[in-house]
Amino acid sequence: MAVSLAGSVALGEDDEYSDVDLQAFTKGEFPSVEQRRRVYQDTPGVELGPLDHPIAGYLDTPPFSANYVVDWVYIDGTKCDVAWFTQEGVEKVLAALSANPSFPNQLECSSSDSAGV
Repeated sequence: MAVSLAGSVALGEDDEYSDVDLQAFTKGEFPSVEQRRRVYQDTPGVELGPLDHPIAGYLDTPPFSANYVVDWVYIDGTKCDVAWFTQEGVEKVLAALSANPSFPNQLECSSSDSAGV
C-alpha cells in the first residue's frame, strides 16, 4: 500500500478552510468498509465521518468513476478525504487517458484537484 498527499495542502495553497486530501493505493480489492473502519479506529486522533462517501468532481467522470472509494475522517479535528484506489483501477484510468491525450484538458478542475494522481 502507498499513500499520497493531494489537493491544496500538497500544493502549499491551503488556508484555514482547507481539508486534507489523502490517496491510498492498494493492490487487489479495496479494503472493506469494516477493514477500513478498524484501521481508522486503531489510529490515535482519528474520528470517523461517513465511509464510502460519494463526492462530486472530476472523480465522478469516466474513466475515474467506479475506480475509487472515499472515506471522510477527522484527524485531530481536521477533515480528511481519504480516496482509496486499486492498482487495477489506476491502470484503467491511465489506459483511458493514454487513449485520449486531450481528456485532462476537457476536465473542469484545477491542478490542485489532480495533484498526486
